[in-house]
Formats: sequence, C-alpha cells, structure tokens
Amino acid sequence: MGSPFLTTSWSLISQTREPGETARVATAALCQQYWHPLYVYIRRAGQSAHAAEDTVQDFFIHVVEDDVFARADAERGRFRTFLLAALRQFLARQHRDQTRQKRAPGSKLLSLDVEHAEKVLADSADASPDRAFDRAWALTQLDLTWRRLEEEHRDDGKADLVRLLRPVISGTVATPIREIAAQLSMSEGAVNVAAHRLRRRFGEALRKQVAQTLVSQEEVDDEIGRLRAVLAAT
Repeated sequence: MGSPFLTTSWSLISQTREPGETARVATAALCQQYWHPLYVYIRRAGQSAHAAEDTVQDFFIHVVEDDVFARADAERGRFRTFLLAALRQFLARQHRDQTRQKRAPGSKLLSLDVEHAEKVLADSADASPDRAFDRAWALTQLDLTWRRLEEEHRDDGKADLVRLLRPVISGTVATPIREIAAQLSMSEGAVNVAAHRLRRRFGEALRKQVAQTLVSQEEVDDEIGRLRAVLAAT
C-alpha cells in the first residue's frame, strides 16, 4: 500500500476488510490520523490526560480486535460522524478494569503526541466535548492536508518550501518572506510567487482531504463551511 496520507479515508476503511497485513496497516493509518479529536473529546468529557490517553489506546485496541472500521458504511454518512458515534458507544459500555486486562500495563498500540494535544486543548478550555471534538477534527483535516502537500513536494525537493510557508499561509507565524528566501537561497519574488501558488494548492488539497471523509462531493462545501465556522468560533 502507498502512503496513508495519499489514500482516502473511505479507501483505507475498505482495506480494513481485507485479510492480513493490508487490514492491519489500513487500521493503523486511520488510528494514527484521527486519534487527536477522540482524545480531546474524552478529555472534555472529564477524564484526566493520563486516563484519556489510556482510553484512546483502549478504544483503538477495541477497533482492531472487533474490526470496527470494517463495519463503517460510506452510504450512512460522514466518517467524522461514524467515528464519534463509535467512541460514544465504546465509552458508554466501557468498564475500565476489564478493558485494561486486555493489554499489559504500559503497553501502547499507538505513539500519541499528548503534549501537543494538551496545548491545542487549552485553546478551547470552555468547549463542550462535542465542540472540542469538532475543533480538533477541523485542525486534523488542516494538518493532514499540509502533510499531504509536503509529501507531494518531497520528490521535487520542495518539501522545505512547504514547511516554511505553512505558518505564513496559515497565519500562525508572521515569518518575513526575506527570512524564508534566505533559508531557501531564493529571491523574495520567487518565494512570494511560490506562496501564492501554494495557497491556491492548499485550497484544492483541503477540498480533496475533506471529500475523503464524506459520501458525496455535494457535501464538500458544507463541510468546509462547518470547519471554518468551528475554527472561527475558538
């Protein structure tokens, strides 16, 4: 299988129904991509950081052992909705002592950047679990889009250009163009042109990323509008 970041969510879900290694790799890719929204939901539901990390790990063990992703049906709606519903069902019937017996103390299915997740969580301290999940989902879509663009530009040696322009285009860091130009040994004019093209390419890539989690193309504009509204409200 190719890079999980260049494979659609529903394509990966389809691969979880295949035998052996194909299913394992596809399930692992989905878990690694979408753990963050689940983590912030659990945290906002009242669990401590340590307990939430354990619960995410336990949930994904449940996903693997019970082939949860293989039961997802694209005809029933958005992957975001399916994933949150699966987590809610898991939490509703979770018996922590029984669940922890399924894995040895300290063992983990995934490597989770909980420190980063906690920093993001702090930006929505007053949010309900549902709103925190939606914000984390939106941020995950943006992050997956940027990672996709870095992979696409790696072969032509422009991954560093994407990495350096990401905060500028995202509006998170006002790095002067002249500094980026100096780092890349490019002219400021060339960097400005590259930024313009990358901004347009990001918009196209975001639409593709969002479309991967939906049933039909007709839903893309609505979903992107929802993502923007969620991020603007925080």
